[in-house]
Amino acid sequence: MATTLTRDEATARAAVLSSAEYRVTFNFTGGGDTFRSTSTVIFDAARESSTFLDLVGRAHRITVNGEEHDPSIVHVDDRIHLSGLHGPTEVTVEAECDYRTTGQGIHRFIDPVTDEWYLYSQFATDDARAAFAVFDQPDIKGTFQFTVTAPSAWQVISNTVQPQPVQAGDGALTWEFSPTVPLPCYAAAVVAGPYVYEETVLQSAKGPIPARVYGRSEVRDHLAAARLFADVQAGIELFERIFATEFPYDSYDQIYVPQYNWGAMENAGCVTISEDRLLFRTEVSESELEGRTVTVLHELAHMWFGDLVTMRWWDDLWLNESFADFVATHAATQVTEYADAWVSFGAGRKSVGYVQDRLPTTHPVLGDVPTVEAVTGTFDMITYAKGASALRRSPRRSTCRCSSRAWPPTCTRTTTAMRHWRTSSRSLESASGRDLSGWSRAWLETPGVTTLSAQVTTDNAEAVTSLIVDEEVPEGAIHHPHRLVIGAYTLGDDGLTRAWKVAADVAGASTPISEAVGKVAPDLLLVNDGDLTYAKVRLDARSLATVEAHIAEPRRPDGSAPGVGLDVARVPRRRSARAPLRGRGSRGRGHHHQLRGPGCPSHHHRDGDPPLRSPGHQGGASQGRPRSACGNLLGEAKPGSDAQLHLLRGFASLVTTDEQAQIAAEAPGRHHGDQRPRDRLRTRMGPGHRSRTGGPHR
Repeated sequence: MATTLTRDEATARAAVLSSAEYRVTFNFTGGGDTFRSTSTVIFDAARESSTFLDLVGRAHRITVNGEEHDPSIVHVDDRIHLSGLHGPTEVTVEAECDYRTTGQGIHRFIDPVTDEWYLYSQFATDDARAAFAVFDQPDIKGTFQFTVTAPSAWQVISNTVQPQPVQAGDGALTWEFSPTVPLPCYAAAVVAGPYVYEETVLQSAKGPIPARVYGRSEVRDHLAAARLFADVQAGIELFERIFATEFPYDSYDQIYVPQYNWGAMENAGCVTISEDRLLFRTEVSESELEGRTVTVLHELAHMWFGDLVTMRWWDDLWLNESFADFVATHAATQVTEYADAWVSFGAGRKSVGYVQDRLPTTHPVLGDVPTVEAVTGTFDMITYAKGASALRRSPRRSTCRCSSRAWPPTCTRTTTAMRHWRTSSRSLESASGRDLSGWSRAWLETPGVTTLSAQVTTDNAEAVTSLIVDEEVPEGAIHHPHRLVIGAYTLGDDGLTRAWKVAADVAGASTPISEAVGKVAPDLLLVNDGDLTYAKVRLDARSLATVEAHIAEPRRPDGSAPGVGLDVARVPRRRSARAPLRGRGSRGRGHHHQLRGPGCPSHHHRDGDPPLRSPGHQGGASQGRPRSACGNLLGEAKPGSDAQLHLLRGFASLVTTDEQAQIAAEAPGRHHGDQRPRDRLRTRMGPGHRSRTGGPHR
């Protein structure tokens, strides 16, 4: 196992040097399992100092300021030790490194159909060192000039605009890229292989930006390049206004890559995107298209906040990712058709955050990351979604009208600027005029999710006489300040409509809401209407009865449905499994996530894909009830709707008989092109099983 870098070691190394210049040459023409890399690293070291470069590979030659050093002596435990440094230093390392199949370093995918090689880099968190000698930590930013030799049939993509290649002999070409602006080493990138592409020119405040969308030739018809270009163009225009800083790079390429561990990665100007998750070969729901758009905007936001302005150490990863989640979702509501993206965020990522935040493994948003190895434990929806929710309700938050004085507070500084939460919070305190220490302690430094509930009393005239919001905190947690909206809904001829709302600041165990006194008594009271804060909500008895009977009906005056995270765990299971399924089969896009009640398999598993039992498993009563409920809702769902697609996928995962398979196979609408339900049917029934539809499931 490679040696992991500690925070203390990184701090000590950053005291020796603050930046570096990298000139890196890759040769990908060999046919084996390794590639050659030569890196020249130029930096200014403190006098009479010592430090080390990181390299996971085999160093064949090392020179320091022209002096040869024996690799067997100075390259130990994945580190090239450098001593006796004094000012300007130039180190050249010739190495042989391994192609990987783990999605890290330089990943190699061999197409099983064409035998073609597809390479891509994934250097976060500390795998640049698996490709070349580097100071592999985020606060030692550097310029990167890549030169790549590869087969002539390939494309090579990196952080700067693709150059015209030159002949290298033996059927190879060499691409020499221009140096980048200063970047954290994890945002450097090289992608190579017989990729195909579509291209356009985007517009930014500084002028035209050449842009391409790449993918393997087998998926050339599914790149959706026009949509990705449109999302990026809209995002650039918005982010340049929000950050008061022009787009930082000279090009913007997006590459679908296979066998990718993540959804996407914010390599500067060279974003890699998961082919398996976000390239759609069959018809998909609007929620999946929306998810891809938000992902595209998330990575684009990192061009400013992450790549241009970078965290000092990995314990501020939460700020990097929370802010990108926050601003991408905000952007989707402003510049795309997904005006209800915050509803999707609440029903998806935020809901997962609630679950993870209640487990014994929960952790604070702002955690302690003493080593790079410990970073893995912070890549979850507590870091992403809870952090984004906290930023959304922070005392000084970003809006379309925000300037460089608001989020993010350091974007207008130099490209070598480093960000730490303490620095950012001081800027926010200055901009808002408020002390953030208590807010930070509650939201960022304390784990766990709190529960909000309401005590409502009324008089004989059905008017509110008192309303008190209570907050229950888990063991070890503290009370949180909440800025939220309380929504009151009443039953009428048109079902449930919002009669009134009150904006409130809630803090402490109990908060009286005087503004509600005298208002009409609600049939349904939502303490967190619109899902503006991060908390579970426990309904009062009257509201719970209303929800069970009228779950599909709540409407605001603008016709939209309310969003709120209900504490269904505190509702008796017999009732909670029934009510959320009632009346939900007809929801269209924008509210399809509410299909996911406890009685439907997609409530428990992302994208409606629960683990499959053995094909011979017939299921018992516990499985029969949700299968029956999903089957009934499938029959009621509007043909071609997102609701029908989600229900079809969930139902297909529960099918055990010919009759049930027939129901799934005959569902009307546009989703017969979606292969996933058929794949699930085939998995459950067995590859040789023949249904009444007249052939093997495909």
